[in-house]
Amino acid sequence: MNKNLLGIYLVTSLSMAGVFTIAPALPLIAGALAIDKANIGYIITAFTMGTVLVAPFMGLIADKFGRKKLLIPSLYIFGIAGFACGLTNSLEWLIFWRFIQGVGSSALGTLSTTMITDIFEGPKRVRYFGYNMTVNSIGMVLFPLLGGLLVASSWRYPFFLSAVAIPIAIYNQLFLNYSEKLTDLDTRQYLKNLLRSLTDRRVMLAAYLNFTSFIMMGGAFLTFYALYLTQTFSPVIDSFGLSFQREIIIGFAMSLFSAMVGVVAFRLGAIHAKFGFHRVLAFAYFTYAGAFYLFQSTDQLGWVLLACAWLGLGHGLAVPSIMALHTRLAPEGMTASYLTLNSFVFRVGQTLGPMLMALVYSYYDLKAVFILAAVIAIPAAWVALKTDWRKDA
Repeated sequence: MNKNLLGIYLVTSLSMAGVFTIAPALPLIAGALAIDKANIGYIITAFTMGTVLVAPFMGLIADKFGRKKLLIPSLYIFGIAGFACGLTNSLEWLIFWRFIQGVGSSALGTLSTTMITDIFEGPKRVRYFGYNMTVNSIGMVLFPLLGGLLVASSWRYPFFLSAVAIPIAIYNQLFLNYSEKLTDLDTRQYLKNLLRSLTDRRVMLAAYLNFTSFIMMGGAFLTFYALYLTQTFSPVIDSFGLSFQREIIIGFAMSLFSAMVGVVAFRLGAIHAKFGFHRVLAFAYFTYAGAFYLFQSTDQLGWVLLACAWLGLGHGLAVPSIMALHTRLAPEGMTASYLTLNSFVFRVGQTLGPMLMALVYSYYDLKAVFILAAVIAIPAAWVALKTDWRKDA
C-alpha cells in the first residue's frame, strides 16, 4: 500500500470515532452526570452540531487551498478536544468540548473521499470508495469494542481514544503528497457555478437519501440502541452472570453492525456492476426498514443481533453509493464541495435525528422510535428505485 492511501485510510478509520466510541458509554455517562435519559442524545447532537455549522465552508477551502492544508489542523482539533471531553466534570463542559471536537471532525470524512476522487476515476473510484468504507467499518468495529471495554472501567476512558488523531496528523504531515485537483475559479464564480449545479434534481434526491439514512442511524440506532438493549435485555444478560459486562456486549453488537458494513462495502464495485445504482440503493433502504422493524418486534437477543447485522448490510450499500453519486454528478473542480454537501446533509440528519427520536421517546416508548425509523425508510427506497442516476440522464 502506498503512503498516500495509508494516510487516507488512517483518517477514514478515525472519522466515525467521535460517535461510535462514545455510543456504548451513553447510559453510564447519563448516570455519572445525572442526565435525564430522554436528553442523552444531546451528547451526540453537540458533536454533530459542531460539524454542521462549519461544514458548508470546508468544501470551498479544500477546493481552493488544498486538502492537506485543511486536514492537518482538523486532526489536531479533533484529538485535543476529544481528550478534553474525558477530563470534564459537568454536562456543560462536556457539551462544549464535544462541539469543538465536532468542528475538528467536520472535514475528515469529506477529505478522505475527496482525496480518493482525486487519485482514482470511473469504476475504479467506486471500488476504492467501497474499500474506504470497509476501512471505515473496521474503525467502527474496533472503536465500539474499545469503547465498551474502556467504559467498563470509567465513562471517561473512551474519550481518550480520540488522541490517536495526533499521530495520524503527524504521519500525514510527513508523508501525504499527491497532485490535488483544485479549482482555478475565483470565489465568486466558484460559488455561482456551485449553486447553479445544485439545482440538479438528482443532487437534491441524493441529498434526501443521505439525510434519511442519518435521521434513522443517528436518531434511532446510535442514540437509543444501547439504551434499548440495556432496558430490554438486562435480565437475559444478568442470567448469564454478565451484568458487569453489559457495556461490552453493547459494544459487540455495534461492532457486528460495523463488520457487516465492511464486508458489503468491500464488494461494492462488483455489486454495482451487476445491479446498478437504483437497485442497490432501493435494496439498501428496504433493508433499513426491515432491520428497524425487527428491533422492536422481538424479545430474543439473537434476533436483535441479527437485526444489527442486517442494518449493517443496508448501511454498507447506501453510504458509499451516495458518495459515489455525488462525485459522479459534481462539476470539475468542485468535488470537495459536493462531498461537503454529502457530509453536511448527513450531519444535519445526525443532529436532528436524536432530537426527533428523543421527542418520540418522551411521548411514547423505545419501540415507537424504531417503528418511526422503519417508516421513514420506505419512501426513500421508492425514490432510489425510480430515479435515473446516470450522469448524462
